Amino acid sequence: MREPSEQTFLLPTLVDTNEENLSAQQPQASPYPRLPLPYGYQGWPRCPQGTAGQGPISADPIADPRCTTGSRGFPRGARLLTGNQYRRVFVAPSRSSDACFTVLASPNGLARARLGLAVSRKRLRRAVDRNRIKRIIRESFRLDGQLLAPLDIVVLAGPAIQRQTHPQLRESLRRHWDQITRRCKKS
Repeated sequence: MREPSEQTFLLPTLVDTNEENLSAQQPQASPYPRLPLPYGYQGWPRCPQGTAGQGPISADPIADPRCTTGSRGFPRGARLLTGNQYRRVFVAPSRSSDACFTVLASPNGLARARLGLAVSRKRLRRAVDRNRIKRIIRESFRLDGQLLAPLDIVVLAGPAIQRQTHPQLRESLRRHWDQITRRCKKS
């Protein structure tokens, strides 16, 4: 038998199967819905058409800081995508090298330059470092790529890349773009 000091607790049933005990009221809508838009993620907004007090949008989306997309990105047409495209560059390239980068380029017969990246784990062990270098290369190509001749370009990481600062890497890439453009215009 039980001690008189012990109390017995009865747990309520979590699920009531009797319909007469169910509430007829619908639950209130949450003030913070799960998805912020009616059909889920719709992507980042395009360039605004000018907001109140800021005037119209400029014709050059790169110069306008209010633009979130457009020519500021790295579109698919500006990338080397397949192994054959990379192989074509490696066969007979114009070369520009320093301690940070080796840049290989060959004419592509298109209207614009395209970029391929080869940043190996041998040079940069951590993925964070490899991704940082890739972002710097893409940013430099995006800003200075309009000045390049129609080339397919592959950028390889050099042995001293990890010890360089962002401005040093940008300056190195700017020199490479100039050298590659001059060499390909001569041929």
